[in-house]
Amino acid sequence: MMKSIMLRIKPELVFPLLISVILTLYFFYIDEGKYNFAGISEFDNLFFLGFYVLLFFGIQKLILIGLGSLRLTMNISLLLQSIVSAIVLITLLFAFFISFS
Repeated sequence: MMKSIMLRIKPELVFPLLISVILTLYFFYIDEGKYNFAGISEFDNLFFLGFYVLLFFGIQKLILIGLGSLRLTMNISLLLQSIVSAIVLITLLFAFFISFS
């Protein structure tokens, strides 16, 4: 008899993780003005891809925890979290790129 293993995914974590992956892949795509994914399969690039995904996800998770203390409904909380996360992440990225350019 085969056992069925189900993976439980918390819905409040899917959207921040998806946004983190999309933002990181976009920034790797435009890296150094090359506009391609050449070299993404190298170990050091994959390491930093994972690092940035976890960094962006962690920032969004902290924002979600902070907004959770406001006792909002789930839909309002997700909407507010996505707006605040987008503003914070874009500001951090602009600050990062301006400081190193």
